[in-house]
Amino acid sequence: MEKWLLLGQEDTFKEAALDTKIKEVKEKCETILRPSVAPSYPFYILTVAQSVDDIGTNAPVLSHEDRGSFGFFYEWLITTSLHRPPIKIHDVSLKYRYLSELAYHMHQNKVVRVDSYELESFHTSYLQTFKLRYIDLPYEDIVIDITRAGMIKAESGYFEFRYPYIYYYFIARALNSRLQKSEYESQIKETISQLAAHIDTEENENILLFLSYLSENPYIRNTILQAAKEMFSHNDPTDLDNDVAFINRHDFNVPMQLPEEKPRRIRELIDEKLDQERRKRKLEAENKAKLATPVDEEEIDEAIKAITRGYRMVRILGHVVKNFATSLEGPEKYPITEEVYLLGLRVLKEILTRLALSYDAFLEQVKDTIKYAIEKEMIKLPPERKGMPTDAQLNIVAKATAFVRAFLITSDGIIAVARHVGTVKLYPIYREILENYNYLLPVRLIDIAIKLESQAQLPLEAMSKLLDDLDKNPIGKSILRRMAYNRLTLYEADRSEKERCCRMFDIRQDNPRLYSSSRKIVKI
Repeated sequence: MEKWLLLGQEDTFKEAALDTKIKEVKEKCETILRPSVAPSYPFYILTVAQSVDDIGTNAPVLSHEDRGSFGFFYEWLITTSLHRPPIKIHDVSLKYRYLSELAYHMHQNKVVRVDSYELESFHTSYLQTFKLRYIDLPYEDIVIDITRAGMIKAESGYFEFRYPYIYYYFIARALNSRLQKSEYESQIKETISQLAAHIDTEENENILLFLSYLSENPYIRNTILQAAKEMFSHNDPTDLDNDVAFINRHDFNVPMQLPEEKPRRIRELIDEKLDQERRKRKLEAENKAKLATPVDEEEIDEAIKAITRGYRMVRILGHVVKNFATSLEGPEKYPITEEVYLLGLRVLKEILTRLALSYDAFLEQVKDTIKYAIEKEMIKLPPERKGMPTDAQLNIVAKATAFVRAFLITSDGIIAVARHVGTVKLYPIYREILENYNYLLPVRLIDIAIKLESQAQLPLEAMSKLLDDLDKNPIGKSILRRMAYNRLTLYEADRSEKERCCRMFDIRQDNPRLYSSSRKIVKI
Protein backbone atom coordinates (compact mmCIF):
# COMPACT_ATOMS: atom_id res chain seq x y z
CA MET A 1 0.00 0.00 0.00
CA GLU A 2 2.81 2.42 0.87
CA LYS A 3 4.48 1.70 -2.49
CA TRP A 4 1.22 2.59 -4.22
CA LEU A 5 0.88 5.84 -2.28
CA LEU A 6 4.46 6.76 -3.19
CA LEU A 7 4.10 5.87 -6.86
CA GLY A 8 5.66 8.67 -8.92
CA GLN A 9 6.31 10.76 -5.78
CA GLU A 10 9.22 8.91 -4.19
CA ASP A 11 11.47 11.97 -4.16
CA THR A 12 8.86 14.58 -3.22
CA PHE A 13 6.57 12.88 -0.71
CA LYS A 14 7.39 14.00 2.85
CA GLU A 15 7.45 11.36 5.58
CA ALA A 16 4.90 13.19 7.73
CA ALA A 17 2.51 13.51 4.79
CA LEU A 18 2.94 9.81 4.03
CA ASP A 19 2.14 8.93 7.65
CA THR A 20 -1.05 10.99 7.49
CA LYS A 21 -2.12 9.36 4.23
CA ILE A 22 -1.31 5.87 5.52
CA LYS A 23 -3.42 6.45 8.62
CA GLU A 24 -6.31 7.61 6.47
CA VAL A 25 -6.13 4.66 4.09
CA LYS A 26 -5.66 2.12 6.91
CA GLU A 27 -8.68 3.55 8.72
CA LYS A 28 -10.73 3.10 5.55
CA CYS A 29 -9.39 -0.44 5.01
CA GLU A 30 -10.14 -1.46 8.61
CA THR A 31 -13.64 -0.03 8.28
CA ILE A 32 -14.38 -1.55 4.88
CA LEU A 33 -12.24 -4.67 4.39
CA ARG A 34 -12.68 -7.37 7.00
CA PRO A 35 -11.80 -11.08 6.58
CA SER A 36 -15.36 -12.19 7.32
CA VAL A 37 -16.76 -9.92 4.60
CA ALA A 38 -14.27 -9.62 1.74
CA PRO A 39 -10.77 -10.91 0.98
CA SER A 40 -7.89 -8.47 1.45
CA TYR A 41 -6.78 -8.82 -2.15
CA PRO A 42 -4.60 -6.06 -3.65
CA PHE A 43 -7.50 -5.02 -5.91
CA TYR A 44 -9.72 -4.24 -2.93
CA ILE A 45 -6.98 -2.50 -0.95
CA LEU A 46 -5.88 -0.35 -3.88
CA THR A 47 -9.48 0.50 -4.70
CA VAL A 48 -9.87 1.86 -1.17
CA ALA A 49 -6.59 3.76 -1.55
CA GLN A 50 -7.78 5.26 -4.82
CA SER A 51 -11.07 6.33 -3.27
CA VAL A 52 -9.33 8.41 -0.58
CA ASP A 53 -8.32 11.26 -2.85
CA ASP A 54 -8.28 10.25 -6.50
CA ILE A 55 -4.76 8.78 -6.32
CA GLY A 56 -5.36 6.66 -9.42
CA THR A 57 -6.73 7.69 -12.77
CA ASN A 58 -8.17 4.48 -14.24
CA ALA A 59 -10.58 3.23 -11.58
CA PRO A 60 -14.07 4.65 -11.12
CA VAL A 61 -14.24 7.22 -8.33
CA LEU A 62 -16.64 7.31 -5.42
CA SER A 63 -18.35 10.56 -4.60
CA HIS A 64 -16.81 12.56 -1.75
CA GLU A 65 -19.89 11.88 0.37
CA ASP A 66 -19.54 8.11 0.02
CA ARG A 67 -15.76 7.65 0.32
CA GLY A 68 -14.84 5.26 3.09
CA SER A 69 -18.45 4.28 3.63
CA PHE A 70 -18.78 0.55 4.23
CA GLY A 71 -22.10 -0.03 2.44
CA PHE A 72 -21.68 2.39 -0.43
CA PHE A 73 -18.18 1.12 -1.20
CA TYR A 74 -19.45 -2.43 -1.73
CA GLU A 75 -22.46 -1.20 -3.69
CA TRP A 76 -20.01 0.60 -5.96
CA LEU A 77 -17.95 -2.57 -6.40
CA ILE A 78 -21.07 -4.62 -7.18
CA THR A 79 -22.41 -2.07 -9.68
CA THR A 80 -19.05 -1.87 -11.43
CA SER A 81 -18.93 -5.68 -11.69
CA LEU A 82 -22.47 -5.94 -13.04
CA HIS A 83 -21.64 -3.41 -15.78
CA ARG A 84 -18.54 -5.32 -16.87
CA PRO A 85 -18.92 -6.71 -20.43
CA PRO A 86 -19.83 -9.04 -21.97
CA ILE A 87 -23.39 -8.94 -20.66
CA LYS A 88 -26.67 -10.31 -21.98
CA ILE A 89 -29.07 -8.33 -19.76
CA HIS A 90 -28.32 -4.59 -19.55
CA ASP A 91 -30.84 -3.70 -16.85
CA VAL A 92 -28.62 -3.51 -13.75
CA SER A 93 -31.54 -2.62 -11.45
CA LEU A 94 -33.19 -5.89 -12.47
CA LYS A 95 -30.04 -7.79 -11.50
CA TYR A 96 -29.97 -6.01 -8.15
CA ARG A 97 -33.55 -7.07 -7.48
CA TYR A 98 -32.90 -10.64 -8.64
CA LEU A 99 -29.81 -11.08 -6.47
CA SER A 100 -31.58 -9.49 -3.48
CA GLU A 101 -34.49 -11.90 -3.77
CA LEU A 102 -32.15 -14.85 -4.24
CA ALA A 103 -30.13 -13.92 -1.13
CA TYR A 104 -33.31 -13.39 0.88
CA HIS A 105 -34.68 -16.74 -0.33
CA MET A 106 -31.51 -18.53 0.77
CA HIS A 107 -31.42 -16.69 4.10
CA GLN A 108 -35.05 -17.55 4.88
CA ASN A 109 -34.40 -21.20 4.04
CA LYS A 110 -31.17 -21.17 6.07
CA VAL A 111 -28.98 -22.37 3.20
CA VAL A 112 -25.81 -20.88 1.72
CA ARG A 113 -26.01 -22.66 -1.63
CA VAL A 114 -28.60 -24.17 -3.96
CA ASP A 115 -28.43 -26.79 -6.70
CA SER A 116 -29.49 -26.13 -10.28
CA TYR A 117 -33.00 -27.50 -9.70
CA GLU A 118 -33.56 -25.17 -6.71
CA LEU A 119 -32.18 -22.19 -8.64
CA GLU A 120 -34.52 -22.87 -11.57
CA SER A 121 -37.42 -23.24 -9.14
CA PHE A 122 -36.52 -19.89 -7.57
CA HIS A 123 -36.34 -18.32 -11.04
CA THR A 124 -39.84 -19.55 -11.90
CA SER A 125 -41.17 -18.18 -8.61
CA TYR A 126 -39.44 -14.85 -9.26
CA LEU A 127 -41.09 -14.52 -12.68
CA GLN A 128 -44.49 -15.20 -11.13
CA THR A 129 -43.99 -12.72 -8.28
CA PHE A 130 -42.90 -9.89 -10.57
CA LYS A 131 -45.28 -10.78 -13.42
CA LEU A 132 -42.52 -11.32 -15.96
CA ARG A 133 -42.43 -13.56 -18.99
CA TYR A 134 -39.61 -16.01 -19.52
CA ILE A 135 -38.58 -14.03 -22.60
CA ASP A 136 -38.21 -10.93 -20.40
CA LEU A 137 -35.71 -12.70 -18.16
CA PRO A 138 -34.28 -15.93 -19.62
CA TYR A 139 -32.88 -18.24 -16.95
CA GLU A 140 -29.66 -18.98 -18.83
CA ASP A 141 -28.94 -15.31 -19.51
CA ILE A 142 -29.34 -14.07 -15.92
CA VAL A 143 -27.27 -16.97 -14.53
CA ILE A 144 -24.49 -16.35 -17.06
CA ASP A 145 -24.45 -12.61 -16.31
CA ILE A 146 -24.33 -12.82 -12.52
CA THR A 147 -21.74 -15.60 -12.72
CA ARG A 148 -19.50 -13.66 -15.10
CA ALA A 149 -19.86 -10.60 -12.89
CA GLY A 150 -18.50 -12.60 -9.94
CA MET A 151 -21.71 -12.36 -7.92
CA ILE A 152 -22.24 -16.11 -7.70
CA LYS A 153 -20.08 -19.11 -8.47
CA ALA A 154 -20.98 -22.55 -9.75
CA GLU A 155 -19.17 -25.48 -8.21
CA SER A 156 -19.96 -29.21 -8.35
CA GLY A 157 -23.53 -28.58 -9.45
CA TYR A 158 -24.23 -25.98 -6.73
CA PHE A 159 -24.54 -22.20 -6.82
CA GLU A 160 -23.53 -19.84 -4.02
CA PHE A 161 -22.54 -16.20 -3.60
CA ARG A 162 -18.85 -15.78 -4.40
CA TYR A 163 -17.95 -13.69 -1.33
CA PRO A 164 -19.70 -13.20 2.00
CA TYR A 165 -20.00 -9.43 1.46
CA ILE A 166 -22.15 -9.99 -1.64
CA TYR A 167 -24.49 -12.33 0.23
CA TYR A 168 -24.79 -10.06 3.28
CA TYR A 169 -25.27 -6.97 1.15
CA PHE A 170 -28.14 -8.41 -0.87
CA ILE A 171 -29.90 -9.81 2.20
CA ALA A 172 -29.75 -6.34 3.73
CA ARG A 173 -31.01 -4.83 0.50
CA ALA A 174 -34.00 -7.20 0.47
CA LEU A 175 -34.80 -6.38 4.10
CA ASN A 176 -34.60 -2.66 3.37
CA SER A 177 -36.92 -3.01 0.39
CA ARG A 178 -39.52 -4.88 2.45
CA LEU A 179 -39.22 -2.47 5.37
CA GLN A 180 -40.64 0.24 3.13
CA LYS A 181 -43.79 -1.79 2.39
CA SER A 182 -46.60 -1.73 4.92
CA GLU A 183 -47.50 -5.40 4.41
CA TYR A 184 -43.98 -6.49 5.41
CA GLU A 185 -43.08 -3.75 7.91
CA SER A 186 -43.92 -5.53 11.17
CA GLN A 187 -42.30 -8.79 10.03
CA ILE A 188 -39.08 -7.07 8.95
CA LYS A 189 -38.92 -4.99 12.13
CA GLU A 190 -39.08 -8.20 14.12
CA THR A 191 -36.29 -9.66 11.97
CA ILE A 192 -34.14 -6.58 12.61
CA SER A 193 -34.80 -6.84 16.36
CA GLN A 194 -33.73 -10.49 16.30
CA LEU A 195 -30.56 -9.65 14.37
CA ALA A 196 -29.65 -6.97 16.92
CA ALA A 197 -30.42 -9.27 19.85
CA HIS A 198 -28.40 -12.18 18.42
CA ILE A 199 -25.13 -10.87 17.04
CA ASP A 200 -23.19 -14.00 17.98
CA THR A 201 -22.55 -14.68 14.31
CA GLU A 202 -20.61 -12.80 11.65
CA GLU A 203 -23.66 -13.13 9.39
CA ASN A 204 -26.03 -11.25 11.70
CA GLU A 205 -23.41 -8.61 12.46
CA ASN A 206 -22.66 -7.89 8.81
CA ILE A 207 -26.28 -7.91 7.69
CA LEU A 208 -26.94 -5.26 10.33
CA LEU A 209 -23.95 -3.24 9.16
CA PHE A 210 -25.11 -3.22 5.55
CA LEU A 211 -28.70 -2.55 6.52
CA SER A 212 -27.73 0.45 8.63
CA TYR A 213 -25.89 1.96 5.65
CA LEU A 214 -28.52 1.20 3.03
CA SER A 215 -31.45 2.60 4.97
CA GLU A 216 -32.22 6.01 6.44
CA ASN A 217 -34.99 4.47 8.54
CA PRO A 218 -34.28 5.53 12.15
CA TYR A 219 -35.85 2.30 13.41
CA ILE A 220 -32.70 0.40 12.43
CA ARG A 221 -30.27 2.67 14.31
CA ASN A 222 -32.61 2.96 17.29
CA THR A 223 -33.01 -0.82 17.50
CA ILE A 224 -29.25 -1.38 17.41
CA LEU A 225 -28.71 1.37 19.98
CA GLN A 226 -31.35 -0.07 22.33
CA ALA A 227 -29.86 -3.56 22.03
CA ALA A 228 -26.45 -2.08 22.92
CA LYS A 229 -27.82 -0.32 26.01
CA GLU A 230 -29.26 -3.58 27.29
CA MET A 231 -25.86 -5.29 27.13
CA PHE A 232 -24.13 -5.47 30.53
CA SER A 233 -26.71 -2.99 31.86
CA HIS A 234 -25.97 -4.35 35.34
CA ASN A 235 -22.51 -2.75 35.12
CA ASP A 236 -21.48 0.87 35.40
CA PRO A 237 -18.65 1.87 33.04
CA THR A 238 -15.31 0.90 34.55
CA ASP A 239 -13.57 3.71 36.41
CA LEU A 240 -10.11 2.11 36.06
CA ASP A 241 -9.62 3.04 39.70
CA ASN A 242 -11.57 0.95 42.19
CA ASP A 243 -12.04 -1.72 39.52
CA VAL A 244 -8.27 -2.24 39.22
CA ALA A 245 -7.41 -1.83 42.92
CA PHE A 246 -6.70 -5.58 43.15
CA ILE A 247 -3.87 -5.24 40.65
CA ASN A 248 -2.77 -1.67 41.37
CA ARG A 249 -1.24 -2.86 44.64
CA HIS A 250 1.77 -3.68 42.49
CA ASP A 251 3.65 -1.40 40.11
CA PHE A 252 5.84 -3.14 37.57
CA ASN A 253 7.37 -0.59 35.24
CA VAL A 254 8.73 -2.50 32.25
CA PRO A 255 11.63 -0.77 30.44
CA MET A 256 10.76 0.46 26.95
CA GLN A 257 13.14 1.45 24.18
CA LEU A 258 12.27 2.67 20.70
CA PRO A 259 13.56 0.35 17.97
CA GLU A 260 16.41 1.49 15.75
CA GLU A 261 14.33 0.92 12.60
CA LYS A 262 12.33 3.77 11.11
CA PRO A 263 8.54 3.73 11.62
CA ARG A 264 7.96 2.80 7.98
CA ARG A 265 10.12 -0.33 8.38
CA ILE A 266 8.36 -1.24 11.63
CA ARG A 267 5.00 -1.02 9.85
CA GLU A 268 6.34 -3.27 7.07
CA LEU A 269 7.50 -5.86 9.63
CA ILE A 270 4.15 -5.77 11.41
CA ASP A 271 2.26 -6.14 8.13
CA GLU A 272 4.45 -9.11 7.17
CA LYS A 273 3.76 -10.78 10.51
CA LEU A 274 0.02 -10.11 10.23
CA ASP A 275 0.01 -11.60 6.72
CA GLN A 276 1.72 -14.73 8.05
CA GLU A 277 -0.82 -15.02 10.86
CA ARG A 278 -3.72 -14.53 8.44
CA ARG A 279 -2.39 -17.27 6.17
CA LYS A 280 -1.92 -19.55 9.16
CA ARG A 281 -5.48 -18.91 10.42
CA LYS A 282 -6.87 -19.49 6.92
CA LEU A 283 -5.03 -22.81 6.68
CA GLU A 284 -6.22 -23.84 10.14
CA ALA A 285 -9.80 -22.92 9.22
CA GLU A 286 -9.59 -24.97 6.03
CA ASN A 287 -8.21 -27.97 7.93
CA LYS A 288 -10.98 -27.71 10.52
CA ALA A 289 -13.57 -27.53 7.75
CA LYS A 290 -12.14 -30.72 6.22
CA LEU A 291 -12.36 -32.50 9.55
CA ALA A 292 -15.97 -31.28 9.87
CA THR A 293 -15.93 -31.68 13.63
CA PRO A 294 -19.06 -30.16 15.17
CA VAL A 295 -18.59 -27.61 17.94
CA ASP A 296 -20.70 -28.01 21.05
CA GLU A 297 -21.94 -24.48 21.69
CA GLU A 298 -22.69 -25.35 25.32
CA GLU A 299 -19.00 -25.99 25.91
CA ILE A 300 -18.18 -22.37 25.12
CA ASP A 301 -18.24 -20.28 28.27
CA GLU A 302 -21.32 -18.07 28.31
CA ALA A 303 -19.35 -15.19 29.81
CA ILE A 304 -16.90 -15.25 26.91
CA LYS A 305 -19.77 -15.34 24.43
CA ALA A 306 -21.41 -12.36 26.13
CA ILE A 307 -18.15 -10.38 26.07
CA THR A 308 -17.69 -11.22 22.38
CA ARG A 309 -21.22 -9.99 21.67
CA GLY A 310 -20.47 -6.79 23.52
CA TYR A 311 -17.38 -6.02 21.45
CA ARG A 312 -19.25 -6.93 18.26
CA MET A 313 -21.85 -4.33 19.15
CA VAL A 314 -19.12 -1.75 19.87
CA ARG A 315 -17.82 -2.43 16.38
CA ILE A 316 -21.26 -2.12 14.77
CA LEU A 317 -22.07 1.19 16.48
CA GLY A 318 -18.61 2.50 15.64
CA HIS A 319 -19.08 1.64 11.97
CA VAL A 320 -22.47 3.32 11.88
CA VAL A 321 -21.41 6.61 13.43
CA LYS A 322 -18.07 6.83 11.59
CA ASN A 323 -19.58 6.20 8.20
CA PHE A 324 -22.47 8.61 8.72
CA ALA A 325 -20.28 11.15 10.53
CA THR A 326 -21.10 13.90 8.03
CA SER A 327 -24.76 13.06 7.30
CA LEU A 328 -26.23 12.40 10.76
CA GLU A 329 -27.28 15.43 12.78
CA GLY A 330 -25.57 16.10 16.11
CA PRO A 331 -28.49 14.87 18.28
CA GLU A 332 -28.36 11.56 16.35
CA LYS A 333 -24.56 11.16 16.41
CA TYR A 334 -24.04 11.90 20.09
CA PRO A 335 -26.02 9.00 21.66
CA ILE A 336 -24.48 6.46 19.27
CA THR A 337 -20.93 7.68 19.90
CA GLU A 338 -21.59 7.90 23.62
CA GLU A 339 -22.82 4.31 23.69
CA VAL A 340 -19.66 3.09 21.93
CA TYR A 341 -17.69 4.53 24.85
CA LEU A 342 -20.07 3.33 27.56
CA LEU A 343 -20.67 -0.18 26.23
CA GLY A 344 -16.95 -0.71 25.69
CA LEU A 345 -16.31 0.35 29.30
CA ARG A 346 -19.15 -1.81 30.65
CA VAL A 347 -17.66 -4.82 28.89
CA LEU A 348 -14.26 -3.95 30.35
CA LYS A 349 -15.84 -3.68 33.80
CA GLU A 350 -17.16 -7.24 33.40
CA ILE A 351 -13.71 -8.51 32.42
CA LEU A 352 -11.99 -6.73 35.32
CA THR A 353 -14.56 -8.06 37.79
CA ARG A 354 -13.84 -11.59 36.66
CA LEU A 355 -10.08 -11.02 36.79
CA ALA A 356 -10.40 -9.76 40.37
CA LEU A 357 -12.45 -12.79 41.44
CA SER A 358 -9.91 -15.20 39.97
CA TYR A 359 -6.80 -13.22 41.02
CA ASP A 360 -5.58 -15.45 43.87
CA ALA A 361 -6.28 -18.63 41.90
CA PHE A 362 -4.36 -17.20 38.94
CA LEU A 363 -1.31 -16.48 41.14
CA GLU A 364 -1.29 -20.09 42.36
CA GLN A 365 -1.68 -21.35 38.81
CA VAL A 366 1.33 -19.32 37.62
CA LYS A 367 3.47 -20.55 40.52
CA ASP A 368 2.47 -24.18 39.92
CA THR A 369 3.23 -23.81 36.21
CA ILE A 370 6.70 -22.43 36.93
CA LYS A 371 7.45 -25.24 39.39
CA TYR A 372 6.30 -27.88 36.93
CA ALA A 373 8.35 -26.34 34.10
CA ILE A 374 11.49 -26.31 36.26
CA GLU A 375 10.95 -29.89 37.44
CA LYS A 376 10.50 -31.09 33.85
CA GLU A 377 13.52 -28.98 32.76
CA MET A 378 11.32 -27.00 30.40
CA ILE A 379 12.94 -23.87 31.86
CA LYS A 380 16.72 -23.73 31.89
CA LEU A 381 18.00 -21.83 34.93
CA PRO A 382 21.50 -20.31 34.92
CA PRO A 383 24.12 -22.29 36.90
CA GLU A 384 24.24 -19.72 39.73
CA ARG A 385 20.47 -20.09 40.28
CA LYS A 386 20.09 -23.84 40.67
CA GLY A 387 17.20 -25.27 42.62
CA MET A 388 13.60 -24.23 43.02
CA PRO A 389 12.93 -20.49 43.49
CA THR A 390 11.72 -19.41 46.91
CA ASP A 391 8.05 -18.65 47.56
CA ALA A 392 8.91 -14.94 47.69
CA GLN A 393 10.55 -15.11 44.25
CA LEU A 394 7.63 -17.09 42.81
CA ASN A 395 5.20 -14.54 44.24
CA ILE A 396 7.02 -11.67 42.51
CA VAL A 397 6.91 -13.45 39.14
CA ALA A 398 3.26 -14.46 39.58
CA LYS A 399 2.20 -10.92 40.53
CA ALA A 400 4.18 -9.45 37.64
CA THR A 401 2.45 -11.90 35.27
CA ALA A 402 -0.96 -10.98 36.67
CA PHE A 403 -0.18 -7.29 36.32
CA VAL A 404 0.92 -7.65 32.69
CA ARG A 405 -2.16 -9.74 31.87
CA ALA A 406 -4.53 -7.17 33.38
CA PHE A 407 -2.63 -4.30 31.74
CA LEU A 408 -2.72 -5.85 28.26
CA ILE A 409 -6.41 -6.80 28.46
CA THR A 410 -7.38 -3.36 29.76
CA SER A 411 -5.27 -1.40 27.28
CA ASP A 412 -6.56 -3.52 24.39
CA GLY A 413 -10.12 -2.71 25.48
CA ILE A 414 -9.42 1.04 25.64
CA ILE A 415 -7.61 1.07 22.29
CA ALA A 416 -10.37 -1.01 20.66
CA VAL A 417 -13.03 1.55 21.61
CA ALA A 418 -10.86 4.37 20.26
CA ARG A 419 -10.18 2.51 17.03
CA HIS A 420 -13.84 1.68 16.38
CA VAL A 421 -15.10 5.22 16.97
CA GLY A 422 -12.10 7.36 16.03
CA THR A 423 -12.29 9.80 13.10
CA VAL A 424 -11.50 13.49 12.80
CA LYS A 425 -15.06 14.08 11.57
CA LEU A 426 -16.40 13.39 15.07
CA TYR A 427 -14.11 15.73 17.02
CA PRO A 428 -16.97 18.00 18.23
CA ILE A 429 -18.76 14.91 19.58
CA TYR A 430 -15.62 13.71 21.36
CA ARG A 431 -15.24 17.09 23.05
CA GLU A 432 -18.82 16.94 24.28
CA ILE A 433 -18.39 13.42 25.63
CA LEU A 434 -15.12 14.40 27.32
CA GLU A 435 -16.84 17.34 29.01
CA ASN A 436 -19.69 15.14 30.24
CA TYR A 437 -17.50 12.24 31.42
CA ASN A 438 -14.27 13.96 32.34
CA TYR A 439 -14.46 12.32 35.77
CA LEU A 440 -13.89 8.90 34.17
CA LEU A 441 -10.20 8.14 33.59
CA PRO A 442 -10.88 5.62 30.79
CA VAL A 443 -12.86 8.23 28.82
CA ARG A 444 -9.84 10.52 28.98
CA LEU A 445 -7.61 7.64 27.87
CA ILE A 446 -9.90 6.94 24.90
CA ASP A 447 -9.76 10.61 23.96
CA ILE A 448 -5.94 10.55 24.03
CA ALA A 449 -5.89 7.34 21.98
CA ILE A 450 -8.09 8.92 19.31
CA LYS A 451 -5.90 12.03 19.13
CA LEU A 452 -2.71 9.96 18.90
CA GLU A 453 -4.17 8.10 15.93
CA SER A 454 -5.72 11.02 14.07
CA GLN A 455 -3.49 14.05 14.80
CA ALA A 456 -0.11 14.83 13.30
CA GLN A 457 1.01 16.55 16.52
CA LEU A 458 1.28 14.71 19.81
CA PRO A 459 -1.30 15.89 22.40
CA LEU A 460 1.50 16.38 24.94
CA GLU A 461 -0.29 18.81 27.25
CA ALA A 462 -3.33 16.54 27.64
CA MET A 463 -1.04 13.52 28.07
CA SER A 464 1.02 15.29 30.75
CA LYS A 465 -2.08 16.33 32.68
CA LEU A 466 -3.53 12.82 32.54
CA LEU A 467 -0.19 11.29 33.56
CA ASP A 468 -0.17 13.48 36.66
CA ASP A 469 -3.72 12.40 37.52
CA LEU A 470 -2.69 8.75 37.09
CA ASP A 471 0.24 9.11 39.49
CA LYS A 472 -1.19 6.51 41.91
CA ASN A 473 -2.72 4.33 39.21
CA PRO A 474 -0.05 1.97 37.78
CA ILE A 475 -2.43 0.30 35.30
CA GLY A 476 -3.63 3.65 33.96
CA LYS A 477 -0.07 4.95 33.61
CA SER A 478 0.99 1.78 31.82
CA ILE A 479 -1.87 2.10 29.33
CA LEU A 480 -1.00 5.73 28.57
CA ARG A 481 2.66 4.82 28.26
CA ARG A 482 1.90 1.99 25.86
CA MET A 483 -0.18 4.30 23.65
CA ALA A 484 2.68 6.82 23.52
CA TYR A 485 5.19 4.08 22.68
CA ASN A 486 2.99 2.69 19.89
CA ARG A 487 2.56 6.15 18.39
CA LEU A 488 6.31 6.87 18.37
CA THR A 489 7.14 3.43 17.03
CA LEU A 490 4.68 3.40 14.13
CA TYR A 491 4.69 7.01 12.94
CA GLU A 492 7.11 9.89 12.63
CA ALA A 493 6.98 12.73 15.13
CA ASP A 494 8.59 16.14 15.48
CA ARG A 495 12.01 15.66 17.11
CA SER A 496 11.38 17.97 20.06
CA GLU A 497 7.94 16.44 20.67
CA LYS A 498 9.43 12.97 20.47
CA GLU A 499 12.16 13.77 23.01
CA ARG A 500 9.67 15.34 25.40
CA CYS A 501 7.34 12.36 25.08
CA CYS A 502 10.19 9.93 25.72
CA ARG A 503 11.25 11.79 28.87
CA MET A 504 7.65 11.95 30.06
CA PHE A 505 7.10 8.19 29.78
CA ASP A 506 10.58 6.77 30.43
CA ILE A 507 10.94 5.55 26.86
CA ARG A 508 14.56 5.23 25.77
CA GLN A 509 15.72 6.15 22.28
CA ASP A 510 18.51 4.46 20.32
CA ASN A 511 20.64 7.59 20.81
CA PRO A 512 21.21 7.97 24.58
CA ARG A 513 22.32 11.59 24.18
CA LEU A 514 18.77 12.47 23.24
CA TYR A 515 17.34 10.95 26.39
CA SER A 516 17.68 11.42 30.11
CA SER A 517 15.27 10.45 32.85
CA SER A 518 14.98 11.00 36.56
CA ARG A 519 12.40 8.24 36.98
CA LYS A 520 13.47 4.89 38.34
CA ILE A 521 12.94 1.80 36.19
CA VAL A 522 11.95 -1.25 38.22
CA LYS A 523 13.40 -4.41 36.69
CA ILE A 524 11.77 -7.75 37.33
